Amino acid sequence: VQPGRRPLEWNTRMKIAVGAARGVEYLHDKANLYYLVSIFNSLNNTNLISLRQNHVDNS
Repeated sequence: VQPGRRPLEWNTRMKIAVGAARGVEYLHDKANLYYLVSIFNSLNNTNLISLRQNHVDNS
């Protein structure tokens, strides 16, 4: 946590984790192999975008 900022509440962390898991599940089920490989090679926490309602989108 950066200085001067509060840690995320547990409920918020769980929502972010579930959103990220759903994104990965979508990539496994719906994406073609080429796209899937290119995404997983660069998938990390900086590529997860937290939206205003604490939903997560894979960038």
